[in-house]
Amino acid sequence: MVIGALLLIFNVESNYKTGIVLGILAALTSSIFGVLNGVMVKQGIDSAKIALYEMLGGFVGLTIYVVCVGIFSPHWLVISTQNWIYMLVFGLVCTTLPFLIGMYILKEISPYTVSLTLNLETIYGIIFAFFIFHEHEQMTTGFFIGTLIILSTIFVNGILKKYLNNK
Repeated sequence: MVIGALLLIFNVESNYKTGIVLGILAALTSSIFGVLNGVMVKQGIDSAKIALYEMLGGFVGLTIYVVCVGIFSPHWLVISTQNWIYMLVFGLVCTTLPFLIGMYILKEISPYTVSLTLNLETIYGIIFAFFIFHEHEQMTTGFFIGTLIILSTIFVNGILKKYLNNK
């Protein structure tokens, strides 16, 4: 359903092809990542250890990439105290903490449900852009239909799981 909704948005919003293709690839890798995390958590590996190794791996990998490609600039490290505080808050409270919570949640629900629920991040971004930044001039009917399909898929998944658990 979600892929169908994305294809609907893709066909209507063809001037955003690169962004949509990259978004679909990100969703694919995120799904694989979620399933692998779910498997490790179900095997009894500590969620905090998994998160630590993955975060460190991402940091080291991106650092090596930036240095090897030659795009690193020492000016990146010249940041005001206020911006360091913002980065720490966003890095810890808005990234690391939700990631850790998500890892612990994998003990109780399936990676599929977590992955499907992550689709809401896109919806949150759209809502924020619409209300805070008044960025609504490029949203077409096809875009809204695709968004409704994604949301309904998430709700139908929850309803079906509840129904099947009651049987």
